[in-house]
Amino acid sequence: MSSMSNVAWGCAAATAQAALALFSKGLMSVSSNALCSNITTLGPLMLPMSEQLQFLAAALLRRVAHGAMKMKPYVSDFKLTLEHF
Repeated sequence: MSSMSNVAWGCAAATAQAALALFSKGLMSVSSNALCSNITTLGPLMLPMSEQLQFLAAALLRRVAHGAMKMKPYVSDFKLTLEHF
């Protein structure tokens, strides 16, 4: 079991009274890591082909440039993906 799994396991606990739940300081880091992992996994499945091609072109250009140009990583526009829901 990794250390992050140990933090995740102990970050939330319910008491005997069901109305009270206790959260530790590690909850924010665990939840942000989970959100990042989910977006990374589901992003390619949800993004339209045009966004995928723009991401691929930016990634290839960054690899070819090797720091000759200071480029920001391309951030996909998920509004295009989710606006039809």
